[in-house]
Amino acid sequence: MSSIYGFFLIISLNLVIVLSIFLVLKKRIDSISDSRLVLKDIRDEVDRMLVELNQTTERNIALLEDKLVEVHNTLDRVDNKLKLLDRGRDKQDLTKRVYTDIEKSKPAVTQKRDLQQEVLNLYHSGLTESIIAKRLNLPIGEVQLIISLSATRG
Repeated sequence: MSSIYGFFLIISLNLVIVLSIFLVLKKRIDSISDSRLVLKDIRDEVDRMLVELNQTTERNIALLEDKLVEVHNTLDRVDNKLKLLDRGRDKQDLTKRVYTDIEKSKPAVTQKRDLQQEVLNLYHSGLTESIIAKRLNLPIGEVQLIISLSATRG
């Protein structure tokens, strides 16, 4: 009997060892297939994230392009307004120059009238045309013209 017990003991030990080896190998095989599933899940999630990122990027690019068009339109309007302002400023400068020229010419007209009046006063006081021209430092022809124009007016 002891040999039967020994035989059953050896077979039982062999079965336990074989069963242990089987369980260890099964666990490794399951872990390998589990890691493949996990890796596949990760790849699928990364692919979904890439698709979502691409969609978000396309939407953001479209928004940026719209804003860029708005900026260009605004710059065009600003350029047109600046051109109008430049034209207005040029007109204003021209107006100032004209008024300045008019103001500068007023004293000259007044001086000419005063000069004409002085020529006439000296002529009426009895001085000759050549003396008046020397005294006022004028050409004699101008003195003669002033005197002849006053004679035709008056």
